[in-house]
Amino acid sequence: MPVEVRQPLFHGRCAVHALWFDLDLIGPDEARRRVLAHWQAGSHLFLAGGGYLLRWPAPRWRQVDTLDALALCQVGHVLGSAPLSQAELATLPAGTVWLVRAGVAQAALPQERLDAAAWLALDAITLCVPLAPPSPPAADAMLAPVALEVVLGAAMPRRNAASIAFERGLALPAPSGQPEVQASGGPDAAAAAPGFVARLLSRWRLGPAAPPALSSGYLDMVIALFAGGDLALALSHAVPVGAVDSGGAAQMLPLRRAMRADGTPAWAPATPLTSAYAALLRSVYRSAFEQLDGAGRVDEAVYVLAGLLQCPSEAVTYLEQKRRYGQAARLAEHAKLEAPLAVRLWLLAGELEHAVRLARLHNVFDAAVQLLETDGSVLAAPLRRHWAAYLAERGDLVEAAAVLRSLPDQRAQTLAWLAQAERHGGTLGMRALAFKLALDPATLHESAAGITALLAAGGEDGAGLRASLALALLGKGMPAVATSTASWRVAGELLRKVLPERLEGANRLDAEALAALAGLAGGTALHADLPRYRFTPEPHVPPLTERDASLALRLDQRGLLPIYDARCLADGQYLLALGQGGVLRVDRDGRQLAHYPVPAEHLVLSYNGTRALALARRGSQYRISRLDLVTGDAADWLGIDLQHWSGSYDGVSWNVAFERRLAVLDTCAPQQRIVWEVPGLPGEIVGYRDRGDMLTVVLRVADGIEQWSYHQPGRQLRQRDWWKSRSLARATHLLPGPPYSSPWPVLVDEQAGTVTLMLREHPLRMPVALAPQAAREVRIDGKAIVFVGSEGDAMCCNVVSLSGNAMHVRIDLPDALAPGFSLHDGRLLVFDRAGRLVDLDCDSGKLRSLCLR
Repeated sequence: MPVEVRQPLFHGRCAVHALWFDLDLIGPDEARRRVLAHWQAGSHLFLAGGGYLLRWPAPRWRQVDTLDALALCQVGHVLGSAPLSQAELATLPAGTVWLVRAGVAQAALPQERLDAAAWLALDAITLCVPLAPPSPPAADAMLAPVALEVVLGAAMPRRNAASIAFERGLALPAPSGQPEVQASGGPDAAAAAPGFVARLLSRWRLGPAAPPALSSGYLDMVIALFAGGDLALALSHAVPVGAVDSGGAAQMLPLRRAMRADGTPAWAPATPLTSAYAALLRSVYRSAFEQLDGAGRVDEAVYVLAGLLQCPSEAVTYLEQKRRYGQAARLAEHAKLEAPLAVRLWLLAGELEHAVRLARLHNVFDAAVQLLETDGSVLAAPLRRHWAAYLAERGDLVEAAAVLRSLPDQRAQTLAWLAQAERHGGTLGMRALAFKLALDPATLHESAAGITALLAAGGEDGAGLRASLALALLGKGMPAVATSTASWRVAGELLRKVLPERLEGANRLDAEALAALAGLAGGTALHADLPRYRFTPEPHVPPLTERDASLALRLDQRGLLPIYDARCLADGQYLLALGQGGVLRVDRDGRQLAHYPVPAEHLVLSYNGTRALALARRGSQYRISRLDLVTGDAADWLGIDLQHWSGSYDGVSWNVAFERRLAVLDTCAPQQRIVWEVPGLPGEIVGYRDRGDMLTVVLRVADGIEQWSYHQPGRQLRQRDWWKSRSLARATHLLPGPPYSSPWPVLVDEQAGTVTLMLREHPLRMPVALAPQAAREVRIDGKAIVFVGSEGDAMCCNVVSLSGNAMHVRIDLPDALAPGFSLHDGRLLVFDRAGRLVDLDCDSGKLRSLCLR
C-alpha cells in the first residue's frame, strides 16, 4: 500500500548504501553507462521497481545532491530514498527497499539479479598478455628430413666402399670442369682393361672414349653380379642410375655447382657412353625388382625402385599397395614428392598430428582434403577441422568459415568466426557480413545497426567500404555460396548509395557489377527502372618505370612521434612501430585507430594484414611480440638472437636465419618451435631476400660466394651455385639475384660518392650522389632498385630503373632522424623518427604523406 511522505529526497552528505536508476526516465543505454560508472568491487545489481538497483558492499559517503541516480540510505529497518519519519516507518514492512516518487513511498523489491559484465564492450581494448616465465628449453619439434636408411631400417642393403666411392667420384667436379673419378679400389673391381660393355659400345661408335672410371670395368662387374643371381651381393655394389647418366648422384639437396662469370655452370655434359650404361643398368635393376617382389623381399624391392632406379613415386605406390602406409609416407617426404600425398599417407598410417604439421608447413590442406574426399575416406572431416583452425590462426576468418560450413556440427563455430571478422570492420568485415547473410538470413537483425551505419558513413572510407560490400555480395573473391533473402534486401539498400557514388567517381564499380547488383536486389524489374548511365573510361596510368618525367617530393614538416618502421594495411590504413611507444594502427590521415602496448622497432606483417610481429632489440637478442589486428590482442612471445628475417609471413610460418641456419618458426606456438630448418650453413649470410614464392640467401664462404634458393611453401632447394668473382668479393652490398642467376653486387665509392650496380660483370652506375660516410641501404624490387642514402643534411630515397638506368622517384626528408623504408608489393614507405611518412605506389605513382602529431 503506497505511503505518502513529507520529505521526498535526501540532502547534503549522507552514507549511501545503494543507487537506483530509472529506466523510463533515462533509457537503458544511459542507465547501463551510469551503473558501470558507479560500480565497485563486490557490488550487486538487481532489476527492481522498473529500474536498476546497484547495491554497494559497504556504505559510501556521498554528496547526494550531485549524484546522477537516486541515493538509497539506511532508514531504520529499510533502505529508502527519503528521510522517513518514525510514523512513516511504522507503516512499512521490514527488509524492503522504498522509493519515494511523486511524494509517495512505493516498494521496490529486487526481482532479478543481473550480470553487468555482459554490458562491457572490449572490442576496442587491446589486451596485452605478459611474457611468461622462462621454461627449460625443449627439443625443436621439427619436420626433419629423413634418409632412405630411416625409411627401410635394418632391411636396407648396405653399400660397400667401392660403390660409394664410384658414385661420389662422378658427383664431384674436377677443377677443369670434367668429372674426375678415382678407381674403386675393391678386390672385385680391379680390372684395368675395358669391359665387354665398353668395348661393345665403342665398336658401335656411340660416343667418345669412356671416362677413366668407366674404363675400369666397375659397371661391367655390377651388371655381371646381377646376372649371376646373388642379389644381396649385387645390391651392395650397385650405384644409382643418376650417378652414371647425369654426372651426379640424385641428392635430396643438390650439390654445389661451380658457375662461370657469365652465369653458366662449369660442368661437362654426360656422354652418350654414360647414357648407354644407364639404360643397361635400368634394365638390370628392373629385372631385379621383379625378382625381389616375387620373393616377398619388399624392403629390398623398395630400395631398387627408390635408391637405384630413382623412381620414388613408383616406390611409394608400391608400399601403399603393400599397406605399409608409414614407410610410404616417410619415403614421400624423403623424395620430396607432392606434400598432399604425404599428408594423406600419414593419415592412413594413423599419424594425425604429423600429417597436420606437414600440411601446415606446406599449406596443402586443400589438396589433401580433396584426395581424401575423392576416396570417400572418413579421415577427411578431422583434417578439414584442422584446416579451418589453421586458417583462423592465420586470420583468414572468412576462408576458415568457408572450409567448416560443410560440417553440420560446426555451424556455431562457423558463424562465430564470421561475427568476429564482421566486428573488425573494413574490407574483411564486409566480406564476413556478405558471407554470413548468405549462410543464415536470420542473422540480418544482428547486423542491422552496422549496416545502417555503413550506409550513412561519409567520405572516401565510407564509399570504399560500400563498394567492398557490393563486390562481396556479388561473390567477387568470395567462397561459392548461394545468396539469400537477406542478401537481396541489403543489395537493394546498397544500390541506392553506390550508383550515385559511381557516377561521381567515388568508387570504381563497373557497369557489369552494378547491373549484377541490381539483379540481385530486385530482378529484372529494378534493373529496368535504373537510369541510363555512361562511365568515362579510366585513364591509363603508366608505371613509374615507364614515365619520362621523374617524381620528386620534399617533406619539410615534422611530427612528434618517432616512426621506426611502417607497413601498409587494407582500407588505406598503416601499422607504425614507435619504439618504446608501442605500435599504432592509424587511418590515411594519421588518426589513431588502435594502440598495441608492446615495444617495436621492426614490423613483420602477415600476407592478409590481420597478424603482425613486433621486434625490439634487447642486447644481443630481439624481443618478439605477436599482434592480432582483428581482436586487438597483443602478447609477448619470445626472445631470440636473429640475424635475418622475412618482412612478411603467412600468419603462422615465419622464415628466419640465426646461428648459421635457416629456420621456419611456428608463430602460433607458445614458445620457440622450429618446423623446418637447414642447420650448419657453410658461411655467413650476407644477403637475404624472401619473394614469397622463393627464399634466396647469399653466403660468403671460404672460397667465394654461394647463392641458395628455396621454392616455397615446400622449401625445396632449387639452386646452390658457387662463384669466384672479384666484383662479388669486393662488393659493398650483395643483393640476392633472381632465381637461378648470380647475386648482384653493389659497389659504393666513398671518395667519389658514387654507387655502381654490377650486372653480370657489366657496371651500371646509378644517377645518385652520396655524401662520404653516409648511411645507406639498397634493395631491388622487380625492375627497379631502391637506394636510400644521405646527401648533405637530407635523407634521399631514390628509385632507379634497372633497364634504362634512369631515376624515377626522389624523396627528400630534410634533417632526417634515423631514416628508413619498407618496400612490399609495389608500395614504398619512407619514414624517419621525426614522425614523417611518405607512401608511394610504384605502379600508379600515387603519393601520400602524413606527420604524426
